[in-house]
Amino acid sequence: MKTVGIRDLKDNPSRAVRAAREHAVLITSRDDPEALLLSLRNLGEHEADARITIAATLYDEAGMSLGRAARLAGTDVAAFIEYLASRGIPIFRGARDELERDLRALGG
Repeated sequence: MKTVGIRDLKDNPSRAVRAAREHAVLITSRDDPEALLLSLRNLGEHEADARITIAATLYDEAGMSLGRAARLAGTDVAAFIEYLASRGIPIFRGARDELERDLRALGG
């Protein structure tokens, strides 16, 4: 496993990403472990599970679009919606009044 300091990561992130394609990279801050950088390409049999879990998290918590998250997950939008539903992650975002306004606009 390669170790990269957070300053080095800031100065040259592409070097750490290239290294992660070969093996896991431990990101440290003052010699204290902070994060682990993994390439999605090297997860072997766990790649599909990792991709869909990451995509769902990014959709739910970071505002990634549904289509982009489905592409990251390696699935079509309908299958991704089913996955989100199975995890209790809402498909519709925004405040209730926004949703009601949008539904009224669609209805008339």
